[in-house]
Amino acid sequence: MLASKKTRLWLGGAILLTTFYFFSTIWMYLLIAAVVSLVGSSIFNLLLKIRIGRFGISKSVSAALSLLMLWSMIGLFFWIFVPMVIREINLLSQVNVNALRQYFEVPIQDLAILMRKFSVFSNSSDIELFIQNKMITLLSFDQAKDVFSSVASILGDIIIAIFAVSFISFFFLKDNTLVMKSILSFVPVEREMQTKAVVLKIVDLLRRYFFGLFIDVISVIFLITTGLTLVGIDFSHAIIIGLLAGFVNVIPYVGPIIGMSFGTIIGAASQLTQEVPENLTWVVLSIVAVFLAVQMIDAFLLQPFIYSSSVKAEPIEIFLVILMAGSMAGILGMILAVPSYTVLRVVAKEVFHDVKIVKYLTDDL
Repeated sequence: MLASKKTRLWLGGAILLTTFYFFSTIWMYLLIAAVVSLVGSSIFNLLLKIRIGRFGISKSVSAALSLLMLWSMIGLFFWIFVPMVIREINLLSQVNVNALRQYFEVPIQDLAILMRKFSVFSNSSDIELFIQNKMITLLSFDQAKDVFSSVASILGDIIIAIFAVSFISFFFLKDNTLVMKSILSFVPVEREMQTKAVVLKIVDLLRRYFFGLFIDVISVIFLITTGLTLVGIDFSHAIIIGLLAGFVNVIPYVGPIIGMSFGTIIGAASQLTQEVPENLTWVVLSIVAVFLAVQMIDAFLLQPFIYSSSVKAEPIEIFLVILMAGSMAGILGMILAVPSYTVLRVVAKEVFHDVKIVKYLTDDL
């Protein structure tokens, strides 16, 4: 009898993983909706307490208003933030490329001699032409327009995702026991109390994780903005770079690289609208140094605190999970990897607690 129970559990786990693999997009919608409903639950509960005489706001209206407020805040942020980012990218079209080419003329010639010595290029003019073309391409406004064209091409998918998440979140908010009821419908009666405890533990861990992640984003924004301002970047540029760096930082491993690349290019471009300053190299090195310093603080202080106090997983576990999630579902998979792994670990500890590898991975939970 015990063997048959274990067989059913393993079979159920295999089916769950299979459906997650083939329907990963739908699972992601569910996970995002769960997070949105978790965030919106505070607004929802507050609206339910509002009463005018004997009349109050129904759960349906409260759920709709909660989602409307959340999306309005997000929309307001992007309405303010996106034009500011576009303005920063427009700096690339104002860069004095000729002056920049003259500034780097001597270093390029020295590099050409070195590269020719190692037979990388046949003559000096080849390396000079190569570097100049790459420089012009990098600073070309056409490249920025290509990026926005790519973003526009996936706009349809984003709209579908927003609609799906909103629809699911509405019902999660309207009936906060819906998820619990759905889960309990798949478990035997004698395991209902145990399952409730597991779900509540998952919710608690995820709440702490996302709160820690919010603190991490705010910290990175503040540190990057402050650091860039201190090294001489105008605050109007530093705050935009800091905001973008903070938000892309939620993408594990890839996000910091994106943030540093964008910040270095825009920070340097802000100094190149007229003549090339004599301290351009120092400006670029200072920007890179700020990003590296902030990433060290984030990697060695902020993120370990978040993971150790919330998901309680080893860094190597997180790294491998993020790689696998990225290969399955790209950047969105990488973002959702840690919370998804947290859910799986809690469930595995309760269901497969006698399996050795599960004991090892969930020992700290």
